[in-house]
Amino acid sequence: MSTRGTYLLAASQLNNHSICFYVHCDNYPEGAAYYFRQMHYFKNSRSHYAGKFFRANSNAEFTISHDSHWDTEYCYTLDAKQLS
Repeated sequence: MSTRGTYLLAASQLNNHSICFYVHCDNYPEGAAYYFRQMHYFKNSRSHYAGKFFRANSNAEFTISHDSHWDTEYCYTLDAKQLS
């Protein structure tokens, strides 16, 4: 069963722009922890957190905001302080 979720990565490193991703399935807390772990340990990237998240999780899609999808069950927001 699909558990849809969005991930808003607010990064001051990106000129105060936030980047949001939509992932169609496995977004319950344990699944989200896996996506964040993939981002954290992603190698061969000079990107900031949003770029790492996107490259490490092939099922992530760009989206506008948490509210862009009517069927989103989980919304995760991380700021630069939490990611340091």
